[in-house]
Amino acid sequence: MIVLSTSQGASASGGLWWPAGVAAGFALDEEGALWAERVAPEGSTIERLSRYITELGGPLGMTLGIAALWSSDPEAGATGLSAVAHAAIATYGLKILTGRARPAHGEAGWFGPTLSDGKHSFPSGHTAVSFALATVVGHKYPEYREEALALAAVVGLTRILLGRHWTSDVMAGAALGVFLGDAVSEGRLGILWEW
Repeated sequence: MIVLSTSQGASASGGLWWPAGVAAGFALDEEGALWAERVAPEGSTIERLSRYITELGGPLGMTLGIAALWSSDPEAGATGLSAVAHAAIATYGLKILTGRARPAHGEAGWFGPTLSDGKHSFPSGHTAVSFALATVVGHKYPEYREEALALAAVVGLTRILLGRHWTSDVMAGAALGVFLGDAVSEGRLGILWEW
């Protein structure tokens, strides 16, 4: 069950940083794609390394991250699982609705509702779930907040380097992940499961 509450608290999702970041991402989309082609051409060391790092934001990486969190603190693990689930559901819905072509797909643009993976670029799901979990870690363990967010940012960067996302997709995924991680951690968006 999803529950919204009116509790207020200081959070990373407050303020105007996220719309400004997404807007800057749109302005940098084309240059970001060209930069990625130069920095991480297919077969390069950076491209191969990025293929491994990007999996931290995939299903296996998220499962291992949540399991590690759960083993040390079951409440934090449940919060992390819920934030990641909210982020995954939200990003997948937005991907279907917007139908944005991926940079490597060969055609730029927004094609509206579609189930084609080649047109599921906006927002970056790997980035959203990584930032959602990193935000929960930051709430539960403030001494690791910067490291967790930096790791999430590296996952987002790999999505650009691999040609899977535009810069704005990654910025929107980061903003969505932080917003949902904050909302679940602060009790404004409920835990999806009762344990």
